[in-house]
Amino acid sequence: MSDITDFADALPPPQGRRLREIYRWITMHYPQLQSSIRWKQPTFTDHGTLIVSFSPASTHLAVALETEAMNHFETLIAERGYSTGRRFVRLPWDAPFDYDFLTKLIDFNLVDKAHVKTFWRHEVD
Repeated sequence: MSDITDFADALPPPQGRRLREIYRWITMHYPQLQSSIRWKQPTFTDHGTLIVSFSPASTHLAVALETEAMNHFETLIAERGYSTGRRFVRLPWDAPFDYDFLTKLIDFNLVDKAHVKTFWRHEVD
């Protein structure tokens, strides 16, 4: 987790604190996940496959989702009023962090990717 902590330390204090809280929460609730920095993004994997990745921006924290997860959570994302980009959801810094959404995302990926042997799902776009 030191790489991710160093990453958070390099951010402005409010975002860095929020990221450290999220990382501690993930580590506490999902100790089997491995953390690293990949493509300049804090990333959590399980058996070598992507489970969740984050990309901080000035107004939000982008949570990366593969197409399968974007489709699965489309209704929930809309209900919560989150904006999206291509394969990511924007969670605003100025609102309490949505750990319920993060739990649903991680749990979905752990089950859906249990037998995936690659980093990414094999998606066709």
